[in-house]
Amino acid sequence: MADDGGKRDFLIFTALRLSGAAIFILGVAITYSDLVAKGGMPFLGIPMATAGLAEALFAPRIVRRLKA
Repeated sequence: MADDGGKRDFLIFTALRLSGAAIFILGVAITYSDLVAKGGMPFLGIPMATAGLAEALFAPRIVRRLKA
């Protein structure tokens, strides 16, 4: 099939976005909840949330640029 490359790329981009969103949500949960420590851990959760957001937004663009 000629469309297999496009389908594979779509799945890769979707996986990158979903994993970035999951890391972002985990970072926010660590920051504001008692998930890791009582009262939250902003110094751990904020960088994690930032990294997850960056992955969700920029990783698909970087992969697309590398594949071209």
